[in-house]
Amino acid sequence: MSDTDDYGGCSVYNETGMCQTDSGSTDGGGKASFDLSSFIGGIILVLVLQAGAFFAMRFLKTKDSSYETM
Repeated sequence: MSDTDDYGGCSVYNETGMCQTDSGSTDGGGKASFDLSSFIGGIILVLVLQAGAFFAMRFLKTKDSSYETM
C-alpha cells in the first residue's frame, strides 16, 4: 500500500480534509433530549446508595464502640 492510493476518487495523503465524505453517514441526526425516567432513576439510585452508606456506617460504629458495662 503506497501513500497515495486512490479510494473511490479520493487520494489519501494523511489528511482527511482532502476527501469527500458520504452525506448518508451521520451520527443519528437526532437532537439529544431530556429523559425524565432516567433522571428519576438516577435520583433513586443516589438515594439508595446514600441510605446504604448511612446504615453501613451506623452499623460499623455500633460494633466499634468502647462502651463497657460495670
